[in-house]
Formats: sequence, structure tokens, C-alpha cells
Amino acid sequence: MSTTNDLRLLRAQSSLEGLSVGDAFGERFFLHPDVVESLIVSRAIPASPWYYTDDTQMAL
Repeated sequence: MSTTNDLRLLRAQSSLEGLSVGDAFGERFFLHPDVVESLIVSRAIPASPWYYTDDTQMAL
């Protein structure tokens, strides 16, 4: 495989990994608005587990 193809595959993989992490992170904020605001103000990381949604499943 050429270096160009290797780079393209690496970029595609990185994009899918970023999509899935962002999707799972964002999903953790579907809570009561007061809870979300508290998390944002305190800059807290949402508790695990972080499940991805159908958006990631479709991308995969």
C-alpha cells in the first residue's frame, strides 16, 4: 500500500475514533438542564460508562 493510502486510512480511522468519542461524550449531557449546567460550570467529566449512539453505529 502506498504512503498516500496509508495516510488516508489513518485519517479515516482517526475521524471515526473522534466521532465515536464525541458522540459518547455528548450523549452524557442528555440530562436535566440544571444537572448539565452544574457539570459545565464545574468543568466535570461525566461519569462512565459513555455509550455511543446510533450516529456512531451508522458511521461504523
